[in-house]
Amino acid sequence: MSPNETATQLLTLLSSHGQGDYIGEPISQLAHSLQCAHFAAQQSSDPEFIVAALLHDIGQFLPVSDVQSIAGSVQSMSGNVGRVGHETIGAEYLRRLGFSKRVTELVAAHVPAKRFLCATEKAYSEGLSEASMASLKFQGGPMSESEVEEWKGGEWWEDKCRLRKCDDCAKVVGLEVGGLETYRERIERCLGA
Repeated sequence: MSPNETATQLLTLLSSHGQGDYIGEPISQLAHSLQCAHFAAQQSSDPEFIVAALLHDIGQFLPVSDVQSIAGSVQSMSGNVGRVGHETIGAEYLRRLGFSKRVTELVAAHVPAKRFLCATEKAYSEGLSEASMASLKFQGGPMSESEVEEWKGGEWWEDKCRLRKCDDCAKVVGLEVGGLETYRERIERCLGA
């Protein structure tokens, strides 16, 4: 598939499957994804960071047949609220489409980033929504000291935390942001790299 065809496939998937509730939050999954990308674009002009923000929950949107195919090849399927392991499934799906290691790692890390931030920033955990606090239990709770040190040794750990903070802010009822087509060119650039 060409970058344009892949972008069309992704935008169609988000549009057609994004109208459902965003687990325990007062907005749709699509509105959440668009807001996350909007907040990422306010922080950075880096297309990989912005595209990862837009697609961070793509594992929630995938048809069951795709999830079953991907889940069979994914080594670590950690428990989660919503679709089990959606961050891992989504990252693998994007890798198969041709996205860079950085995009896929940012997507894969948005759940563990919350665990890291809860362990290292008291104000962060105090600002989480009720639904996000509830899901933290299923995601392993705050990281231990050894997990925190290991996290800091990983690639792009600061960007992973920034993306997570965009994710947490992206729950605003009625916030007007750009639509899906706003991100087509960035998606295509990420696929053409």
